[in-house]
Formats: sequence, C-alpha cells, structure tokens
Amino acid sequence: MQSMLNRNFHIFYHLIYGADIHLLKSLKLTRNSENYVYLRCSNRIKQIDIVNFQSEYQSIKYGFEMLGLDESEITNIFKIISSILKLGNLNMVPTNNIDGTEGCIITNDYELYELGELLGTDGESLKKVLTSSALSSGISAKEARHNKDILAQSLYTRLFAWLIARFNQSVKAEAKYKRRNLGILDAFGFDYSDNQLDWDNFVLNSCNDKIHNLLITTTLKDEQHEYAMERLQWCLIPFYDNTSVCELIFKTRGGLLSIMDDLILDSNTMMVFKRICALQRQYSSSSSEERISTAVEQITLNDTFMLNHFMGPVKYNINTFVEKNKNSLNPVLCSTMYNSTHPLLKSLFPEGNPGRISSCTVSNPASQLRVWAEAFSATLSGRHCHYITCISPNRHCQANLFDASFVQQQVRWFSLVEIVRLRRSGFCYRLTFEEFLNRYKMLSPATWPRPRYGNTARSIRALVVCLPIPSGEFMYGVTKVFVRSPRSVWELEQLRAERLNQLAALVQEAWHRHKRQNHPYSLSNKPKHLRINDTLSAAKCITRTVLTWQKRQYLLKLSRSLSPATESPISRAWVTLSHARFAHTHYLLETLYHKWRCHKYRNKFDQTSRNRMREKVTASFIFKNRKASYSQSVAHPFIGDYVNLRQHTQWKKTAMQCEDHHVVFADIVNKITRSNGKFVPTLLVISTKSMLILDQRTLQVKYRVPAADIYRLSLSPFLDNVAVFHIKSAYVRCVEEEDDDYGGEWSPSPSGCLFHQGPVVGPSDSTYKKKGDFVLQTNHVIEIVTKLFLVIQNVSGSPPDVNISTRFDASFGDQTVTIAFKYLGLPDIAPGQIKIVRKTNKMEIFV
Repeated sequence: MQSMLNRNFHIFYHLIYGADIHLLKSLKLTRNSENYVYLRCSNRIKQIDIVNFQSEYQSIKYGFEMLGLDESEITNIFKIISSILKLGNLNMVPTNNIDGTEGCIITNDYELYELGELLGTDGESLKKVLTSSALSSGISAKEARHNKDILAQSLYTRLFAWLIARFNQSVKAEAKYKRRNLGILDAFGFDYSDNQLDWDNFVLNSCNDKIHNLLITTTLKDEQHEYAMERLQWCLIPFYDNTSVCELIFKTRGGLLSIMDDLILDSNTMMVFKRICALQRQYSSSSSEERISTAVEQITLNDTFMLNHFMGPVKYNINTFVEKNKNSLNPVLCSTMYNSTHPLLKSLFPEGNPGRISSCTVSNPASQLRVWAEAFSATLSGRHCHYITCISPNRHCQANLFDASFVQQQVRWFSLVEIVRLRRSGFCYRLTFEEFLNRYKMLSPATWPRPRYGNTARSIRALVVCLPIPSGEFMYGVTKVFVRSPRSVWELEQLRAERLNQLAALVQEAWHRHKRQNHPYSLSNKPKHLRINDTLSAAKCITRTVLTWQKRQYLLKLSRSLSPATESPISRAWVTLSHARFAHTHYLLETLYHKWRCHKYRNKFDQTSRNRMREKVTASFIFKNRKASYSQSVAHPFIGDYVNLRQHTQWKKTAMQCEDHHVVFADIVNKITRSNGKFVPTLLVISTKSMLILDQRTLQVKYRVPAADIYRLSLSPFLDNVAVFHIKSAYVRCVEEEDDDYGGEWSPSPSGCLFHQGPVVGPSDSTYKKKGDFVLQTNHVIEIVTKLFLVIQNVSGSPPDVNISTRFDASFGDQTVTIAFKYLGLPDIAPGQIKIVRKTNKMEIFV
C-alpha cells in the first residue's frame, strides 16, 4: 500500500482526472481519487494539479497512438489500471470457519464483480482465489489482503514491462538495415533518510550502487587502465571504488541477496540477523573498510543494521525483509488471470498456461534483483554509455531551497570532480592504428591511395604532419592513436568530408570523360574538320593546328628548362621568352610557378614549424628596420620553452590550478626593480591565456596577468634587451621583492593573480596598492615580444600597441616614471649590455 505521505503513480491521477466521463463510466471509476484506498494520502489534490493531469493524460494517449496502439488496446490498458484501483478497494473482514480456523469474507461484493468485468473473469472464481489457498479451505484476512496487494503489484509491473517491450518493438530497426541503437535507462535516485528504511528502499539503493559502480568502472577505472596499458604519460586520478559494496550485496554465494534466497522458507528475523552478522565478520576480516556495522544490542533492540553505500551509510530495518521477499504470486491466481477473456492478460501471465512444462512458481524478489544485476552488467558491457547525473538542491524536496553543503556532498558521492578532471586531461577519441589509417588516409599524399611506409605507426605520423592540427593533439600508444580535444576530432571529420567530396568529383570527372570518349558521334555533333567545304575553312584549321603546336612546344620547352634548383622559393631563375605572342602567358606562368614552389615549400613543414614561421614573419613585421638587435635574432630559432618547464611535475600541478596548460615561452629573465633599477632573476612564463611570473626555485606563482590586460609593449631602437609591459590600471593586492619601493609584509594572493581583490595588511594607510608596469631584461626580447603579441591578438581579437622609442612613460604603482634610453657608446658598456640610473621621476638606461 502507498505511504500516506506520498502520492501513488501518476497514471492513476491522469486517468481519473483526465479521461472523459464516458470512458470513466466504462472503467467503473469516479472522478475523485479519495474514493480509492491506493490513492489516499495527506497531500491533497489541488485545482492546478487537476489541470496538469488533464493535459498530461492527452499527452500519454497521444504517446500510445505513436507507439502504434489502436483504440481497443488503449482501452484494455486502462482497464488493467482501473482493476488495480478496484483491487485496493476490496475490504477483507476476518471470520471464523466451522472447523474453528480463521477465514475471511469480502464485504463489498459490488467492487469484486466490477473487478471481474474489467479483468474478463468471473467474480466468484476471483473471490475464491483471493480468499482461499490450494492447501486449505480458507485463509486469514491478513493473507487475503497480502494476495490482493501482490496481484495489484504484479498487474502494474507486468503491464509496464509489456509497454516497454512494445515500445522497443515499434522503434526497432529492420533486420536488413544495419543501424545503431540508442537505449535509455531512467533510474530513480538514491533513497537516504535519517529514519530506518525497509526492503523497498534497500532494493532501490542497491540498484543505484550497481549503476554507480558501472559508471566508475567505465569512466574512471577502465579508461585509466587503458592509458596505462597503452603506456601514455598519465598522472593517476584517485577515486572511490564501491566494487566491494556491490560484491557484498550481489555476490552469488555469501552476499546479502544470497542470504535472502537461502532464508526464503524461514521467517525468523533473528536467523536473518545471524547470517548478516557472519557476513559482516567475514568482510571485516578481509578488508579494513567497514561494509556493515551491526551489534548484538542493535539486533535485539531495534532490528537494524547499517550498510555503507556509495552515498553514505544507511540504516535498514530487517523486519520487512523476509516478508517482502516472499512476495511470489499464487499459481492459482496466475491460472485465473491466464484463463480470463482480457486480451492482454494471457501475455502478462504466461506461467498460468496449464500446457507449460515449467512450474508456475515465481522467483522471489531477491533472486530477481540478482538476476537483473547480472543482465544489466551484461547489457552495458561493450557499449558506449553516457550518464546524466541529477543533483538534488536539498534533502526535503522543497522548492526555492538550496543547501550548498548537501550539493557538495552529492558532487563528492558521484565522483564528479574526478570525472571532470579525467575529461579535461584525458582523451576524448581513440582508434587503433589500422582503423585510424583506414579512416583518414585520404588526407595526406603520404598515405593515399596507399601508404608509402610499411610500418603503420610511421604512416600515421606522416599523415598527422600533413594535417592543419597541432601535433600535441595526438598521442600514440602501443596499439592506438588518442586525440585530446573534441574540436580536433570535429576538424578531422570536416577535412575527411571535404576530401571525400573532392575524390567523388574526381571519379565523376573520369567517368564523364570516359563516356564522352566512347560515345559514338551523332550527326549533329560531328567535328568541324569533317565539314570543311572550302579553302577558307581549311586555312583556319591549319592556323589553329600550327598555333596549338607552338603552344605545345613552348610548354614542353618550359618544363624541360625548369631544374630542381629553381624550386627554391628564393630562386629567381626563369626561362627566356622565345615567342612574343606568349608574353602575357609567360608572365602569368612565372607568377603561378613562384606561388607553387612557395606552396610546396610550406607543405614540408608540420603545424609546429608553420607556427614558428608565422612567429618569424610577425617579428619581421614588428622589428624590421625599427630595432637594432632584430638582425641578430633572424638566424636564431624561436625555441619557446628554454627551461623544459612542460615536463616539471610542480608546473603540471600549477598549470592545472591556473588552467594555463599550453606553454608558449618559459625562461629565466631579469626583473628590473622600480626603486633602484637592480636585476632580480625570476621565471617568466607565457601561456596561451596569460603572462605569469614565478619563483625560479619553488615555481610558486607571484603574478598572473591575463593577456587581455596587457595593452602596450615598449622597447628602445638600440641593441639593449629591455622590454616594458604596460598593464591596464587596477588597484591590486601584490607581493613585492625585498628591494622594491614598499618594504611592508604582504600576504600573497592564493592564486597568484595580479588582479586579486582583497584587504591589504601593512603599514600603508591605503586599502589597495597599485602595482603598475613590468620592466624585464632578457636575451630573448625579440621572441618574447613576438609571442606575447600573438597571444594577446588571439585572446582579445586585436593586437597590442608596440612602441619602439627612446623615451616613453611607464606606471610604477601610483607614480608615472619616464624611461629614457641613451646611446653613449661608453667603453665600460659592451654591446647589448645596459647601465641603469634611477632618479625621482625618471629612469635612464645607458646603452
């Protein structure tokens, strides 16, 4: 029976308040849910609920029609639903039989006969099977009510299973078509309460444990195991594994459900507890983790035991376990339902068929739950599953109430943080070497139409080099290729689709050319040279032939004259013109040939080399004829990571916190202090999102400046290696070096962010301190400015201002200082070295 605190299944209310009066009359129902025992609850039906029930009833009926159910089948379904409500209204009253045994009678016979009409059976026979058993003439009222409730439960459960099977049959693809199938499992949430729960709650929570175990196994355990088997560089993500709890519940021998099966014929609660205690001692001795917490005092006093599910410990009352585990349907009831005239009952109760060899006995709920768990695991094995986790805002199911601590607990229970870390740092797509090569081999001349290399892994590396995707997006295991981001997978598929269209057009062109060449000439399509009738036409034909011959000779001579040495993009060699009539063509061919050899030269580079070339071109655009030290950097390749920061373990942790995964530049530079112009060695890191200044020994983040907040880069036109980074004005909390202007003690920002807002504790009267611009000196000033120029352009959409001048202003906290570069050619200053003199509102740098 339904709890008085909660409503029953929605379909009952939809039918009562949504169906028209004629259908309700044929179903023997009235439009009042309080008239039915199964629907009585303290949560009263409101007028707004009735309006919603009416619209939802129409949606359900429309859904039945979309499944292919006709009007008679829909009516038969509603008859079974109505019969469940009628069963709940049967009133069983205890009586004394002639032989002194306890019996029962049904006081409201009219409900019984209406029930018989709905189920298509005789009311008297239905009364007999509900109030008697095969071994005795009569049963008690309690047993009769138990039979009634079990029949109602079986009707609803089997009708629901029949609808699911009918739905799957209607959407099933035909056997001659090979299609992918999508399965949806809607599972009820975990049932947790401070009170003691019963068998129904135990079944629900056990199913949730099994589903969560499959989620953890497929998303965290198996995937990280695959990374280890493929020998990828991977930091193991720890997570809570509830496999031991699932084994404790679903183990075939010695598990909780197995104990319930063994004690199906013994209703002694104490015996059940003894078996559970023995199971607790067995698991406590085999593992340090507590699974079941029981005590003899708890057994004798309140008949409870505690089970640690993945969402925390839950107390259960053992009293209903044995009773509800015996909820098997009477074989006589199965036979009565099968022999009824209702069209659906024969398929809902096949065990009632007397011609079946198997017994009519139905397995108990514990064994059914264990069989379901095994079938569920087998169904999901080998399939790609997506899980949608619902987070409850509070424990009381109240609107407009958000419990932050409870939400955080659910995030930890469901291991969402670990799953997000895996998705962010792991790989979203993987294929074996053969599958990857067969799917994308048309994207590279090195692998199409056949790979040039016998080694599959080498062919794949040659293929990846030709793709306009960074090589860091691909990782090679022992047998598989892993792709990191979904965008790279999308770009791969787009390139493949475009290439397939090109290949299809090539096949079409070849087919049409073949068709034209082999098609017999019709009378109207004969060539013109067959219709020459006079000398003028012959002269024109000869002229065209000579001109065609001259063009062919010109092109042949041109092709023979071009040696491999002329394929260099800096070569200016070209053939001398021999025919004046081809002057314009000669010029066009020279231009096209130069573009072709440049294109061929660019194709030799992978994506990383193209990016470096792009940086070199950008450096030329910024510094050529403007900075004296630029010519010295042309022959020097831009390496970027000069300290091998990407492989440092501490940096990986710092990058995960700051989300600065991609390092563009990293090197030890000299930070010029604002107070006296001294050099302080520090580690400068430029990522794709920001500029970071770190301690060179501990790698602690001192400052993190978002790239969009750097609006200008200033340098001198001389040989010095000084650059000034102008930051947008902001009052910030910061950490100063020992020789900076301010000597107070400051607490650094936890994240090291330059623009972290927070109270300042120090001798200053102001609450915030204005940091100002950065002045850095490095041997790679051209590379730093170029890379930072491109990073800012990619982040903000517009490039920063690059100011190359001998004099400009800079912001040092609340003070504006003029930085002046002076080239004096002093004998004590070597080329590229500098000497700094700090004055009140001026900083002079002698080169």
